[in-house]
This record gives sequence, structure tokens and C-alpha cells, in this order.
Amino acid sequence: MQNSGSDKSATWFKRFTGGFDGPRLSFSMRTAIGCCLALIIAWAMGLEHPQWAGMSVWAASQPMRGQLLEKSLFRFVGTVCGTLVGMVLVQASPLLLVVGLALWVGFCTWSSNLQRGLAAYGYVLAGYSAAMVSLLATGQPDNVWHLGADRMATVLTGVVVATLIGYCLSKAGDAQVMREPGLQLLGDILRKHAQQGLDDKAANSLLNRLAMIDEMLEQHGAGSLRGRRKVRATRRLLLATVPLLLHAPVYRDKDRQVLLSASDALHRGDVKTAQQLLRRLEEVDEAGRVFRRIVAVLDALNNAEAQNDAGNGRHGAVLTAVHCDWIGARQAGLRAAFALLAVGLLWIVSGWASGAYVLLGLSVMISVFSGFENPVWIIRHVFAGQCMAALAALACHILLWPYAQSELQQLLMMMPFILAGVLLNGHSLTFVAAMDFHMVFLLLSQPHVPYVPNLEQSIYLSFAVVSAPALAWGMYALVYPANVESRRQHVLRMMLNDLAALTKRTKTAAERDLWEARFFHRVLRFMHFSHKLSAEDMKALATSRAILQLSQAVLNWQVAINNPATPQRSRKILQQAVTHAGSFELDAVRSLRGLRFLAVYAPDGFKPSLQDGIDAIAALAGGTAH
Repeated sequence: MQNSGSDKSATWFKRFTGGFDGPRLSFSMRTAIGCCLALIIAWAMGLEHPQWAGMSVWAASQPMRGQLLEKSLFRFVGTVCGTLVGMVLVQASPLLLVVGLALWVGFCTWSSNLQRGLAAYGYVLAGYSAAMVSLLATGQPDNVWHLGADRMATVLTGVVVATLIGYCLSKAGDAQVMREPGLQLLGDILRKHAQQGLDDKAANSLLNRLAMIDEMLEQHGAGSLRGRRKVRATRRLLLATVPLLLHAPVYRDKDRQVLLSASDALHRGDVKTAQQLLRRLEEVDEAGRVFRRIVAVLDALNNAEAQNDAGNGRHGAVLTAVHCDWIGARQAGLRAAFALLAVGLLWIVSGWASGAYVLLGLSVMISVFSGFENPVWIIRHVFAGQCMAALAALACHILLWPYAQSELQQLLMMMPFILAGVLLNGHSLTFVAAMDFHMVFLLLSQPHVPYVPNLEQSIYLSFAVVSAPALAWGMYALVYPANVESRRQHVLRMMLNDLAALTKRTKTAAERDLWEARFFHRVLRFMHFSHKLSAEDMKALATSRAILQLSQAVLNWQVAINNPATPQRSRKILQQAVTHAGSFELDAVRSLRGLRFLAVYAPDGFKPSLQDGIDAIAALAGGTAH
């Protein structure tokens, strides 16, 4: 009830103020104050680039304590690694610097796209920190060690300030809050099963709810080993639930009553009773194995001492393997390397004085947003934020800084712009652009006295900085286009690749469990992206079911092939069936013809599974192209 009242207050405030979000305004204001404080502390310490400390505050601050601690750690580690690489690169010739930087940022971008949560940020930061050190030190390699030390000191200053302020004022995240929606959703699914009401529309809606919970899990487990265990336990529950939405068996009357009672227990929060009830369904022919796993997961959730990875093996619960977009990661790494190499070579050939700033900005844009669902969309907002920052920096430098008598006064003159930027953070229309407003304003604001204003040079430098998002937009749109549809296709390709791998060799029981866990998580990701392309929703559900049906048929054939009791003739038939299943993408018509032929001559005991394979390939042949 308290959360509901808080939500209503936030909604009222947003409506009353015309789109301003109260919690976001509060968080942004404390971050802006921390930024101003970091500027003063870094200047008082005699650091040459105090504005970098302010940038670190904005980059490290998070609304929840666990996220704050974890991101601060990754920011520091990523900065140290990137700074060391940058110190090495700046010693090389311009050509080797550009090539080395392209390879390093490409590698870091590839690595970040294989990570989940805030770990990805550490890899990205390692990439563009090297760019920041090596490019800003170009032409003065003798000063690079001083620049690197200054960079690390300012980052550490910003991280410490952000951590102290955030730790005192932010609330701790609790992975336990995600457990309740998962249990409530399981209760809804069981009720649908009991009422025989799980049609395609209902299954699609429930899968999307599962995907939304999964999407929110990482942020609640950040910064805490205990929180991570809770996240894994909750994800284990989600993955155990997915099969109930891909297949709905026909239940007996007494089983439906058990499902209804278990659903009621879950809605009351009585996990122990639900677990005891579901044990009665462990012998249901078509879904017994699924219910055994759900019971095991509920046992782990209900028993605090069992909430660890050891529970996997003891209870046979679903593993917590997650989807990794290897295709998207490879494309992101190649895109980043190509972009920096192309622009870097153009900079060397043209000798453009501000080319280093373009390359620096591009290294950030092409790596930070590579893991976003739709970088092309967000880059437009980034460009707007950077343009506003460039105008604010021009106003500050041309109108105010000439009157400053010291660097401290210059820093004080920057603060009204920083505090005014909080309004961008707090409004629903501009919050996406707000971070880049602060970052670019600080990047362009290197305090020094005596200050001689040069409008032409300032405009020239501002243009160089804001050209980076425009270049990144072109790269995201043209080089391995990154959008929701492409990410949806990547998940589908990974599921089909896993299916093909199943046909190559017989999997052990542990390997099958791992494949199944990863497949169920990929189904959630597939449904998540398909839901954003509403026309693909039902196709995604049908495709997921068909892949699971064909995969299970292949696994059943392999078990029979390796069973000494299976007659030799049946083994040959099933081995040919596995081969046809593995080649269906190359020639679906031939695979279907082959399986149908085998089904005619197969023993009666294998005809149902062969028919499952035929039905699945027929469905996939018409759906995988979408």
C-alpha cells in the first residue's frame, strides 16, 4: 500500500508540473551538487583537469546503493585499465595510435556486449578512457604520464564523492522485491492451466510479463553477493515457469483443483503450501518434470539456507544460464573498430586540428550505446543534449569567464549551468539527453587563467565534439544496423544455432539442462523484442514452441539411439531423422520429405516423436524468415 501511495504521489507531481519526475529531480539535484563539490575538491588538490572529477560523479551516480557501489568499482577499474593502455598508445606514431585505439575500443565494445548489468560499463569505460588519455595527450607524449596520473586521480575523486553522497542519500536495492511479482505471475499461470484457459493470446501476454520481470532483475542484485543469489533464485523461478507457457497439457479434474489451490496459496504469499500442493502434480504425464522443477525452485525460495547455487544440483532445479548475444557483440566490436579506424585515418590525412576531439567523442558514442536496444533512436537525443551543452559552454566561456580572476571563480561560474541542467534530467521529454549535456559541458570546460576568449575557436571545437554523435548515428544505421528487429533476429539465430548443435553430437544430462536453461531465457528475450514489434508477437510464440518441439524430438531420438535395447534398424532410422533435423534450414522441403518417409517405416513407438519433428519443421519453415 505504501508503494501504491508513493506511485500516486509521483504521478500527481508529474501531471501537475507538466512532465517533471519528482524522484528523478531529487536524484539529479544531489548528483549535480556532488558534481560541483567534486570540481572544488579536485581543484583544491591541484589537479589539472578538475572537470573530469565532475564527469565521474555524473557517470558513477546511481539511484540505488548497490548499483552505486558496483558502478563506482567498475568505473575505477575500467579507468585504470584504459588509462594504462592510453599511456602506451600515445608513445606510438599517429598511424599506430589510431590502429591500436581502434582495436582496443573494438575489443572492449565486443566484451561489454557479452556482459550483463554494470560489468558492461567497466569494459566500455576501459575503451574510451584509453581514447581520452591518448588523444588529449597527442603532440605532448612527454607529458602523458602526468596526464594519466591526473586522469586517474580526478576519476577517483569523482567516484569517492559520488559514492559518499549516494551511499548516505540513496536507498538499498532489494532483489527480494522481484520475488513477489514472480510468485504472483506463477499463480496466474497455474490458474490459467486449471481453467484450461491458456490460449495463444494468454500465453503471449504472460510470457511478456515474465520477460519484463527478467529485464528488471539485474538492477536489484547489484552491489551485493546476497542480492545476486536472490536474483539467480528469482530467475530460476522464471525459467522454470517458461515451459508452462509453451505447452499446456490436459489435466484431470482433481489436478485442476490442485492447481487452483496452489494458485491461491501463491497469491497469499504462502509458498510452502503451494510447494506441497504442486508435489501432487509431479506424476502428471505431460508436465510432471516441469512441476518437479518448479517445486525444487520454490523449495530454494522458501528455505533461506538453500538460496545458493548448491541447490541446483541437490534439487535438480533449472540452471540460471542466460542469453548472450554473440552475433550482436561481434558486430558491435567490428563496427566500433571500423568507425574509429576510418575517422582516425581521415584525421591523420587531413591534419584537422580538432580531429582528436571528434575521435574521442566517437569512441564514446560508438561503444556506450552499442548495447542499447535502439542506438539510432537514442543518438538523436544524445545529439540534442550535446548541442545544448555546446551552447551552454559558449555562453559560459564567452560571457562569464573573461571576468574570472582565478580558476576557482571559473568553476563557480560553471555551477549555475550544471544546476540548471537538473531540469533536463527531471523532465520526461529531455532526460535522455541530459547526461550528455552534463558530460559535454564539462568536457569543453577546461579552467585556466588568464583566459582569453576566442569565439571562432570555441565554435570550431564545439562543432568537432557534437559531430561525433552524427557520425555514430550513421555508423549505427549503416554498419550492421542495430535496432530491435536486428536484436530479435540475433536471438532467433542463436536458438537455431543451438538446435543445430544438438544434432551434431549427443549431449550429456548436464549439457541438456544447460541448453534448456539458456533456451528458456532466450525465449524471454525473443518475446521481449517481439513484443516491441507488436506484429511479431504471435509469430514469436509459435516459433519458440516449434524450436522447443523439434529440439525435444532430437533429444528423444538421441536417447533412443544410445539405448542398447533399441533395435539396429530403429537406430539407423532415428540417426537419419537427426540428420534431417540438423539440415532443415538448408532445405526444409527435403528434410520434411525425409522425415515423412522415415515415419512410414519407423516402429510404432517412434512415430509420435517423428511426427513432432515433422510438425515443428513445417512450422519453422514458414516462420523463421519473419
